[in-house]
Formats: sequence, structure tokens, C-alpha cells
Amino acid sequence: MERVGCNVLIVDDDADTREALAAALADAGFHVEQADSGKQALECMEKQGEPDVLLLDLRMPEMDGAQLMARMRGSRTRCSC
Repeated sequence: MERVGCNVLIVDDDADTREALAAALADAGFHVEQADSGKQALECMEKQGEPDVLLLDLRMPEMDGAQLMARMRGSRTRCSC
């Protein structure tokens, strides 16, 4: 069953974790995008808009999850995270 309108963005630098989550969510009918870094997540959201659900690894190199959320809060008007 496709979950219309429910877009999930998975942000994790561990490819195995990202792929496992993506497969499980896709099997459950969610539309899933993946990013391997905070920078890539921001680029993805710039192109496609903010997801309905954000699954975020808090421990990543360069830009960790907390830094990504701070950047999103600073530039966002829509999401109430």
C-alpha cells in the first residue's frame, strides 16, 4: 500500500543502516529519499522540499544531526521541528 504524500528523508553516514531503513519503509509504502551527510540532506531538501518525516543520525562527520537541525530551523518557515 502506497502512503500517498508521506515522504521520508533518511540521513545517515552508515550506508548499511540507511539502506535497511529505506528498504523497510519502501516496503511499507513510503516514498523514501536518502542522504549520506547533512550537506547532502540540505541539497536534497533544497531541490525537493522538506520531507514529512526526517530520520536523522545525530553522530555524523562534518555536519552532525544537531547542526543539520539548527540549519533547518534557521532557514525554514514550514517545518515545526
